[in-house]
Amino acid sequence: MKSRTFALMLITALLWLPGSIAWSRPQAVVECLGEHALCNATTDCKIVSGTQADCACFKVDEIHLVETAKIFDKKARLLTQKRCTTAHPCKVDRAPICRVIRKGQYQVGTTTYPSVSTYSYRGWCETFNPVKCEGPKAGPWADCMAAPCTVDPSNPERPLNCQCLINNSAFVGIAGSCESQPGEVMSTIPRVGWNFEEGAFSVPMPGNDYVNKGACKPLRSDY
Repeated sequence: MKSRTFALMLITALLWLPGSIAWSRPQAVVECLGEHALCNATTDCKIVSGTQADCACFKVDEIHLVETAKIFDKKARLLTQKRCTTAHPCKVDRAPICRVIRKGQYQVGTTTYPSVSTYSYRGWCETFNPVKCEGPKAGPWADCMAAPCTVDPSNPERPLNCQCLINNSAFVGIAGSCESQPGEVMSTIPRVGWNFEEGAFSVPMPGNDYVNKGACKPLRSDY
């Protein structure tokens, strides 16, 4: 009886060890390759309703990041969160959502969209310059992570029109400002998404240390 009790205790302890199945959670961010919509620097998103803003975004082809919890395509989200976990993280471009984006098969409801808004560091050093927008300066703002996008041929500079969610809360202002024109909002992240003391995202974002703490610094010797 004692040996059976000890065995059960040992199995329970092993299951709750870090890295075990019981501790495994969906990977928060996965890395993909290829074309995607980049809305990071969009400050003139048009308010369509109380929940949606249409943002004109750039079309870029480079490594990009996707927050798995925000994927609108339900099937792609479930497959990605099941396959890509903290115990077994997906390698670059191996997450199911990467293939969906690359193939232009992003489905929201009954509509299939040719492009998706994700995150990459194009133009980061020139455009980010974060400021705290809280208290009287809080919301509204647009969250474009994993938003579905259509092609707008009338805008060759920013040819992707993305349907982003509107939030009314504290946020991170970009380009050193919290302000937008009447009827418009900026595409950004929630205030809690950026650690101003550390100068980094609150959620680990691959590449941030190389870009924000390296590429954006002036070229000079450190003493």
